[in-house]
Amino acid sequence: MFLTSEITRPSAISEFIRSMIAVLLLQVGIILIVKLFTLRNKLPKTKLSTLPHPRAFPLVGNLLQLSNKPLDKLNKWSKKFGPIYGINLGQRYFIVLNNHEVVNDLLVKCGSLYSSRYDFHNTNPILIKSNLIALSPYGDKWKRNRTVAYGALTSRPIRSYYNYIYNDTDVLLRDLMMKHGGSIYPLQIIKKFVLTNMLNILFGNKSGYDNTLFNDVMEVMDDIAEFSSPKSILNDLMPILSYVNKPNTKKSESLYKKMEKIFSSKYDQFLRDYAHNKKLSPSFLLQIQEAIESNSIEYDDAWEMLVSLLNGAMETEVNTLMWVLACLANNPGVQEEAFSELDESCKTKPTFDNEFDLPYITAIINETLRFRPPTPFGFAHVSNKDDEYNGYLIPKDTPLLLNLFAINHNERRFIAPDKFRPSRFLQDYSTGSVKSKSILLPQFDLDSVTENDLANKRNSLKGGILKNNSPSLTNSNMPMHMSFGAGRRYCIGQHLAQKQLFLVIAHILWAFEIKPGVGDDGITPLNVNVDVGNVSLTSFSPYPYKIRFILRKDIGLLI
Repeated sequence: MFLTSEITRPSAISEFIRSMIAVLLLQVGIILIVKLFTLRNKLPKTKLSTLPHPRAFPLVGNLLQLSNKPLDKLNKWSKKFGPIYGINLGQRYFIVLNNHEVVNDLLVKCGSLYSSRYDFHNTNPILIKSNLIALSPYGDKWKRNRTVAYGALTSRPIRSYYNYIYNDTDVLLRDLMMKHGGSIYPLQIIKKFVLTNMLNILFGNKSGYDNTLFNDVMEVMDDIAEFSSPKSILNDLMPILSYVNKPNTKKSESLYKKMEKIFSSKYDQFLRDYAHNKKLSPSFLLQIQEAIESNSIEYDDAWEMLVSLLNGAMETEVNTLMWVLACLANNPGVQEEAFSELDESCKTKPTFDNEFDLPYITAIINETLRFRPPTPFGFAHVSNKDDEYNGYLIPKDTPLLLNLFAINHNERRFIAPDKFRPSRFLQDYSTGSVKSKSILLPQFDLDSVTENDLANKRNSLKGGILKNNSPSLTNSNMPMHMSFGAGRRYCIGQHLAQKQLFLVIAHILWAFEIKPGVGDDGITPLNVNVDVGNVSLTSFSPYPYKIRFILRKDIGLLI
């Protein structure tokens, strides 16, 4: 989780981690020896049992065991220790949640107890002191800010953003068309789409792509990502290292000033136009302004909402689209099924009105989110007091990690979980068969399903698509996957992300066939490996790959 690595094979980064820790340990020297036993994580004295846990080493805890293949290791431990276990990351004690039931019991049923955030104050003291929604501690201020932001991200206001999504998706298709047939790594094209679309939605931009703004915002997003790198978070996991590896306060302050310069200036321009009753385009800011005034939202909180939403999109949506394209390149049969559905339902470019007629497109997206969750651990939830669960102690201020990779690969819920099979989200439970136009139901242990469960699931459908954002995870409303989180901290941008992902994937597959890239000889297919990926604190992305976009439609239809 915390150390960049592959899923299935060792990477060079593990040697970097080991070397870095060794150097820092040498620098600390005698201080570490003195603190060796006194700085171990201590649990309150109690009659309750401590959670099962893997053996940890002094000071570094289980960090070295996770330096290679962290997802595999955590998944292996879940099978050994059960659905909930403890680990020590450095000197910090974490609890890992590994199935839907435990997540439901703790994060949903006891949401107020487990809805705060872990304070990485040594990593980025300035950023943590800001009020970014994803990082803010649980409390009245967070609830007020989240309520305002969520109000502009429900299905009704999102409809006012549709034109931005249509226009920016058209630009994306043209960008891909310019590269058609060539072997390309599409990351920058995908980043351009996501960033431009989010800026248009947030601010109501009419000018489209702005290269200067794009570069400035990308610099901020890259800096934020750097603060979740292995080197940055070691100070929080091993606080004693801060004596020799001082937090980069100057860089942290510089990052905050960059954020403020870009986003507060855009907000100021909006406020001036709003005050002069100018005709404003639909935007997130326009949606929230009245709520900001009536809820006494502070100025800094307002522009920091913009940073939160944009950073969330750049972290999750970019990764998801890159995984989708990689998985599709490796699965021509999946593409053929999608082509058949698209050609039957869409004579011209797909629209949101076609969503009900394109369940397989939605299934591809849901399967990708399950198969390769873009944030495999989410953000840690923190307990605000001592608690007991099934006879085990959960100490106050303990971070709880959602092991989404294990949860989404649970063999009791997903048949052949290591296979990319979008059809699992088209399962017709009444017959056990797969139908191209059947309702979208999650696949889980059929022995636990009753007719009432199925009726409840069908009643929860709107427009043919399962509403899986409910905070309830009971059998009568089981989520398809948990990649948007759970409990009171689940992703508020879920509805918008689903709309963006649907239109982009529908358009790409309507226009192109996706194939692996070819080597310099123009013949030999290149490997697109989805069994490996970069894992960091907040992100899971595929390694670079090259693919080809082969036109399926007349070029005139794309312009």
